[in-house]
Amino acid sequence: MIGAVDHINLVVSDLERSVKFYTELLG
Repeated sequence: MIGAVDHINLVVSDLERSVKFYTELLG
């Protein structure tokens, strides 16, 4: 169960980083 939560947190943080990257890229 803990592993699943850690995986979700990792995906969410990666998603936020991707959104920030694309937001800066598109201006």
